[in-house]
Amino acid sequence: MSFLFPRMLRAVLVLFIGAACCVPSLLSQQVSHPAADVTATAKYYSYRHMLSPTQKKELEYILVRASNGEIKTVFNACDVCYSADKGYSQNGTMLRCNNCGNRFPIDGLGNPGTAGTCNPGYLPHSLQGDQVVITVADLLTGLYYFPIESVTGVDTPPVSRGFDVAVRDRRTLSVTLPDDAPRGFQIVSMNGRVLMNAEQASRSVSFDVSRLAAGAYLLVVRQGVSLETRGFLLY
Repeated sequence: MSFLFPRMLRAVLVLFIGAACCVPSLLSQQVSHPAADVTATAKYYSYRHMLSPTQKKELEYILVRASNGEIKTVFNACDVCYSADKGYSQNGTMLRCNNCGNRFPIDGLGNPGTAGTCNPGYLPHSLQGDQVVITVADLLTGLYYFPIESVTGVDTPPVSRGFDVAVRDRRTLSVTLPDDAPRGFQIVSMNGRVLMNAEQASRSVSFDVSRLAAGAYLLVVRQGVSLETRGFLLY
């Protein structure tokens, strides 16, 4: 996942992960689909991402093959109409926005420069042998496209009350938490590399990020067996 995601700050990257797991391992995970199954007829898929024990998001995406045989992968949502939660339907060689009616040639999909438009959201992929591979890190960039859904049959309440982050003067990452409590902190690059580890117990903490290159990062906060993350950008 690269730095070129102008809408990333709108994505609420709240990851509920079990005690035996960690954020870097999640971000390094992948989903794959047989390339032979991708045809000129669009196929719709969904990746379930748990926000908490009782809430989830279904990250919907589309695989389709262009007229020249190239495989296209896009989110089933866009920066303009995502709040309507209607997605796209296929009309011949076009994908049609089910909210505004705009149509987009399948041959032109997959352009990273379409952010902020009604084009289906950019979702990169790679070809590994006979598989179309999409990383979980790239799927998570589309979190803000999709509504929160309740998980039925689960009585466990959410494990955390959240926190806020802000970058000050490109040098300091400020973190405000709901209360004083022992916590572990990590700054993680989007390829899963841990760049910083710290332990703090205050409800207000800060970290020097002046040496980090411009890009997108995750702040991971661990309290007991609960992990939460927030994304932040450095310019």
